[in-house]
Amino acid sequence: MNKLIKDFDFTTYKDPGILEFKDVVIDDKTLPFTMVACPGKVSSIVVDPAAGHQLIMAILGLDKVKGGYITVDGELVTYGSGAFFRQMMCYVPHFLPQVDMTVGELCRQVVSKYNGKNLRAEALTETWNSLSINPTVWKEKIRSVPPSVLWLVLLSLVSLRRGSIVLIEEPIVKNETVDAFITQLARQGREVICTTQTQPIDSFQVINITSKSE
Repeated sequence: MNKLIKDFDFTTYKDPGILEFKDVVIDDKTLPFTMVACPGKVSSIVVDPAAGHQLIMAILGLDKVKGGYITVDGELVTYGSGAFFRQMMCYVPHFLPQVDMTVGELCRQVVSKYNGKNLRAEALTETWNSLSINPTVWKEKIRSVPPSVLWLVLLSLVSLRRGSIVLIEEPIVKNETVDAFITQLARQGREVICTTQTQPIDSFQVINITSKSE
């Protein structure tokens, strides 16, 4: 497996990279679940935010679950394989960055890391209009931007990035506009996974793994 990943040319890889969960248990407070993410569809996992974060980190190969398996195309996601599989993934965090840079600098850093492009604000005009993001935020310092706006900015970047698997952790903004945008991301052929404690976004499947004993 490691040799396969090391020698693999990702630029020629066209498979959607099917993400599967088999009898996955995050911790003692969550129920086991089995699920297959569907290309072109949104899947929601209802779970406590802390456990949801741990699950997302495990999908990224940066943490472990208590039991079961997470695979992409039948290959186990581990610390060793995670770096390869992260090339297929776009991650929208709940815990937002608090670094000393402008929103524009953050956007350029995120997009160039995945696409090798020098992003211009004009490339985001249409997307930001659809999400009601004021373009003046591009020049603002991250620390001065409301969390809801910064989260929308990070969500908007998914449309410019490669990655057949989109991981959205506990959305900060939930409304019809966001639902429509996320649905459109899925319609591009991506597998969208969203963890949420309440009010799942419009989804093809919703899995509730919150323990009934809580």
